[in-house]
Amino acid sequence: MSGASRAARGLAAALDPLLVASENDLQTNGADSIGGQTGIYSALQYALHRQFPQAWDALKSSKPIKLASTEGQNMMHLYEPEDNMFRLAVWLKAKETGATDGEAGRLAKRSMHDYQINAPWINAARTTFIPFIGYTYRAVPWLLRTAGIKPHKLLKLMMIAGALNAMFSLLAPGGDKNRKQLPEEKAGDVWGLVPKLMRMPWNDRNGSPVYLDIRRFLPMGDVFDLGEGHAAVPLLPSLYPSGPLATVGEIVFNKSLFTGDPIVQGTDTTKEKTEEIADYLYKSFMPNVVGIPDTYATQNVANAINGKTDPFGRQQSVTQAVASSFGVKLGSYPSDVLRTAAFGKLWHQRDEIKIKIKGLERQPHEHGISQADFDRQQAYQLAKIQKLNADFMKKFP
Repeated sequence: MSGASRAARGLAAALDPLLVASENDLQTNGADSIGGQTGIYSALQYALHRQFPQAWDALKSSKPIKLASTEGQNMMHLYEPEDNMFRLAVWLKAKETGATDGEAGRLAKRSMHDYQINAPWINAARTTFIPFIGYTYRAVPWLLRTAGIKPHKLLKLMMIAGALNAMFSLLAPGGDKNRKQLPEEKAGDVWGLVPKLMRMPWNDRNGSPVYLDIRRFLPMGDVFDLGEGHAAVPLLPSLYPSGPLATVGEIVFNKSLFTGDPIVQGTDTTKEKTEEIADYLYKSFMPNVVGIPDTYATQNVANAINGKTDPFGRQQSVTQAVASSFGVKLGSYPSDVLRTAAFGKLWHQRDEIKIKIKGLERQPHEHGISQADFDRQQAYQLAKIQKLNADFMKKFP
């Protein structure tokens, strides 16, 4: 059985509870629910035959998806009054300084991103599987214009963030010596100027250092971050697929774009795969809000209460877990947990290189390459292992 067939069967099994609920709703509401049931049943039939574009079209016509889409649009429209309020404040301030109505209006318009985009290819991407490209499309020109006209505004924020990090590092118990042990995607800098994670001037109750992810607090602090995902080549965050189509793709190819880990394991039973896919679908489509059962935010709080680390090996207090659900990414980074995770990654990388060397060893006997070429390529791979070992020892002497 192919991977796509297994994914389709797993998806069908995961949707079984939804179909049962749909049948109950059909018996209760009669003709009022016919449209919704038809869309779901048609989508399932198309999916079972691996006709995913037709399945998506049928699913979009169902009442549950229409309801979810409507609520999503309503949430997006809530941002508009907030933006208008800030624009009005900019307009009033400009008028107080003697600007004309037209000048104040242009200044107010430039002060907030306008997501009414006319570019066809940008709009096509926003409505498919790259919904966040609209932000980058508007924000990058704004950043370049600000950097060219008023660079001191950006440098001021960086100086403040850098000064706070330096001061907190001096006040923190044990200083900032654990920073070099942070994972690669967390140990870099924003624009090469200030660390992505700011050291907090306290440790948690277990004595582990606490860091705050400040990328979302700086203008476009994460828009150029190439280390956030697990693509084969570095991608900007806005280019990573997301939304319903991306979720279907993750299930078909059995890989989470967020963690880089497989959704189901090859040794899982059919029952285990069904449960894991259903859980993944549920978490993907439910709002990530504390209090909604089995969402990531709720599980993080529960894990913090029980002292369990998150998928990235971080310990979190209940306060940190709740704050993270609201966008304040506070986390503890115990040295022993970081060491275990780094050693596991090192072991996996060395195994990959050893497998590659094993493949090279067969080629001279099969006349695929000469002995001289084999020696050169083997030496190159062994040098990679030595570098990995040396880098690990620098972090964890």
